[in-house]
Amino acid sequence: MSEPESEPEAEAEAEAAEGRQADASSDPGAALCARILGQVAATREAAARAVREEAERVAAAQAAREAAERRVREQAAAAKAAAEAKVREEAEAAARAEAERLERFAASYIKPVAGATLGARFGESDPWGNFHAGQDFTAATGTPVHAVHGGTVSSAGWAGSFGYRVVVTLDDGTELWYCHLSTVVATEGRVTTGDTVGRVGATGNIPAPHLHLEVRPAGGAPVDPLEWLHAHDAVL
Repeated sequence: MSEPESEPEAEAEAEAAEGRQADASSDPGAALCARILGQVAATREAAARAVREEAERVAAAQAAREAAERRVREQAAAAKAAAEAKVREEAEAAARAEAERLERFAASYIKPVAGATLGARFGESDPWGNFHAGQDFTAATGTPVHAVHGGTVSSAGWAGSFGYRVVVTLDDGTELWYCHLSTVVATEGRVTTGDTVGRVGATGNIPAPHLHLEVRPAGGAPVDPLEWLHAHDAVL
């Protein structure tokens, strides 16, 4: 099947057919031939127009499909970006909340040994009749001893009757003595609230495992650790 003629060619052929028809107007056979040729030209023109219209329809449909696919891709990309942004926002909010929590915790005061029971208190006499200068927290050997508040380790190691001891000096000059440790963990540098400074033990001059905590403002005479902790809203 031959390709339909282009529109200019079809028009030219139609004009030629009309010319032949005019020339043969006095001849019935020629007139019939001219009409047939005119019809053929018109048919070809209609076929060419139909091909063009179909091509335009196909192109328009293809363009519509591509536009629809582009919209779908754009919507998917926008949804993905929105979901990722939401995840980032939630992560950033969680990080901020955690940072704020840690900041509040670092500024707080806590009990040095979780789950410990209170033993000998400040001002009582120890088994040897000496003034008890701290507060005992009774717990099993190896129980973590936490920094009551942030500060700098100013001493760590053996301290005679105190056994293994860690001294943390707070920013206001108050010294916290963690005594009778089985293990020294923090040996230097800064510690913050909740850091493990050592572990409960029975080193030094004591009969059973416990932490002996002393509080010495400005490094001077000791004060009652429980009163001091209560004054700082410590969780006991």
